[in-house]
Amino acid sequence: MRKSKGIDKRKAERINSSIKVDYRSPGSGRSWKKASCKDVSGIGIGLSLKEPVKINDKITISMCPSKKTGPVKAICKVIWCVQAGKGSYKSGLEVIEVDDPARFIEFICDKMLSLSL
Repeated sequence: MRKSKGIDKRKAERINSSIKVDYRSPGSGRSWKKASCKDVSGIGIGLSLKEPVKINDKITISMCPSKKTGPVKAICKVIWCVQAGKGSYKSGLEVIEVDDPARFIEFICDKMLSLSL
């Protein structure tokens, strides 16, 4: 877990989001934990969590961008994790693989359009 804020090294603009996310870390078996997606881009996701995740771990996330469709699952690499408060953490993830890239991109485009209205 990173202890201090560093230089923002984002490679893509992030879009604010407030979607509930389920995630599981290596070694957690089939157990899913809850988090919130705070921002998203085509290459990364910002999460708010109740416990830290390990830098460089690959975690699986599942989020449902629309009530009309099922969840989108992605494998992500933990780039950074900082404590945001007592029992609260923020983490930056790099998206490595998405099970349905078209729906993931559609979700990002819908978020971008909602900002421009």
